[in-house]
Amino acid sequence: MPRSGLAGRYNMTISAELREQLTTPGRRASLQFPRELREQLERDCGFTDEEVEILRLRGRGWSYKQIADECHVCEETVRNRIRRIKNKIATLI
Repeated sequence: MPRSGLAGRYNMTISAELREQLTTPGRRASLQFPRELREQLERDCGFTDEEVEILRLRGRGWSYKQIADECHVCEETVRNRIRRIKNKIATLI
């Protein structure tokens, strides 16, 4: 059965490996996307401002500690926000 709507669009642009990383609980995903795809995800996923900032920093390869220091939050907060980001993206793919 072919996918339609947003899910169909992302099905063609997200690799199988990244799809597995995003949908497997406990699996780390780099969250590094081409700029155009990241911008689409930012529009379509309904991220909070904090989630967008973390998505962009993680996409640049920043560690959880670096992100936590930059955003003035603890690493556990960064982990929770990344988990929410992954869940929002996973609902589209």
